[in-house]
Amino acid sequence: MTVEEYDTPEFHAHNRRILLPAFEQLKVYQDHGYTIVGGLGIAGSPSCDPGKGVFMRDFLELAAENGVTIDFFWQIPNTADGIFDPDNDNSVFGPVTAGQQEDLHKKSAGTKSKEGNQI
Repeated sequence: MTVEEYDTPEFHAHNRRILLPAFEQLKVYQDHGYTIVGGLGIAGSPSCDPGKGVFMRDFLELAAENGVTIDFFWQIPNTADGIFDPDNDNSVFGPVTAGQQEDLHKKSAGTKSKEGNQI
């Protein structure tokens, strides 16, 4: 499928329905001092690519709406072997866009973090 085929009201509603319980749980962790160190996507996927995937756009919107901070993404690379290696540049997407980071930080302002607690 293509990005355009995924980009439907029905798919967005489905994404929100399945993601909301996860974000409620992530918010509880964050409220108790844990830091979410990042997310994982699939490079080149019309749904799960951290930079353009439809599911990932909904993921980041829900993160912002729920005050969950996720600033960095890794990705399963779109390579012949598809092997994820966090030390390989092909597996590192990097920070989310500046606008998304700003929205996430605004929503989570005031959240206290205890050093060493990461999920």
